[in-house]
Amino acid sequence: MFLIVAKMTEVLARACFTVAAAFMLALSQAGQFGIISTLIGLFAFAIGWERYIDLQRRLVGVEHHVFDRAVLHAFRLWGFNYLVMVPIFMLLTAAWTGIGVGQLALCVVILISEHVSNQIYNLSVVQPRYHRLVGFVALRNLILVPLVAYPILFDHRYATLDYVLVCWAAVAGVSTLVIALLWVRLMHRDEVQGEMPVATRIFAQHRASLTHFTIGLLGVASLQIDRLAVGSLLPLHEVGIYFRHVLLVSFAYQLFNIASYNRKVPVIFGNARTQSIKAAQRILRFEQFKVWGVVIAGFLGLWALDAATRGALTARFSVRLDLVALLVAGALIRIAADYCALILNSRMRETWVLRRQIGSFAVGSILLIGLTVQFGMFGTAAAIITTSCLYYVLNRSAVARLAGAEAHGKTT
Repeated sequence: MFLIVAKMTEVLARACFTVAAAFMLALSQAGQFGIISTLIGLFAFAIGWERYIDLQRRLVGVEHHVFDRAVLHAFRLWGFNYLVMVPIFMLLTAAWTGIGVGQLALCVVILISEHVSNQIYNLSVVQPRYHRLVGFVALRNLILVPLVAYPILFDHRYATLDYVLVCWAAVAGVSTLVIALLWVRLMHRDEVQGEMPVATRIFAQHRASLTHFTIGLLGVASLQIDRLAVGSLLPLHEVGIYFRHVLLVSFAYQLFNIASYNRKVPVIFGNARTQSIKAAQRILRFEQFKVWGVVIAGFLGLWALDAATRGALTARFSVRLDLVALLVAGALIRIAADYCALILNSRMRETWVLRRQIGSFAVGSILLIGLTVQFGMFGTAAAIITTSCLYYVLNRSAVARLAGAEAHGKTT
């Protein structure tokens, strides 16, 4: 429960920060901020290489020093990925947003902090000693909220992209150093004898997590490609409007990941050896209904608040409730598809998930570009819904096939 509360606090504070910044900045700068946030999220994921999934499956319940040794090895992989991916991140960010060298340096500091925060949470799911680190990350994000609130409430002169990036990078840099010191104190420093050369270990870890990374990359790309398409195809002020909408909806998906999906990962993985697929479906179906209920209630609350103000709320911030509704629908369908993918992963069917990710992503990308060019932001939302539906149908049919084979005593 502490982990859930801490992570929810972190995500809520992060959502308040990003949404406040997007609505505080001028539309063109909001567009730049949205693109920067998207690229930071994508590269923080890419640097991680989804190594944590293999660690979770192999290290549930092991002794502390064994767990810490595996994490230490994983950080060598992540360090190598920094060297490769940070220059690419800087080039893409500069080309897409037009920001200067100083702002790029701030973005790199933020990127490192976001990657570290992601890994801390992923590892803490199966290692309770890391829970306190998640609490510290939550505190970091809470500090950001009053910093971005200051220009809104007191001095509009600071409502600039420079101010937002400086505050974000300063808090991120200090918190990363503190987290590193805390992790060293937590770590059990047993000597590792007879290790392979560093380069061999790094590439072995790349190979071990390649399938998971490819699945995750397609999953993240499916969720983020709409932002990249809008950022590429529409003017910056329209990009700013779209990001204001998508940031509101993305909180719902983060809620799902933290409060439900990641909490159920060890349960579904642990029960895979003893329980049937039907039992896993019952567990996840209940979770799905709970998440759907919270998300729908949140949208209805926004609609009621706008109705109470006779449209003044949405007019003030250039929000379209019909666009929000479409984006929420896409997120709900995607949540159902991800639950199906979790069952397949628990049965070591990563390649099944990968093939279905590739198919839905390929179709969705073509639709996204065509519909965005033709219909703008609403075309983007329509493409998201179509892609999510396709991914759900493919995953749901795969789970049904596997359940049928299981019922007849076949697992291949």
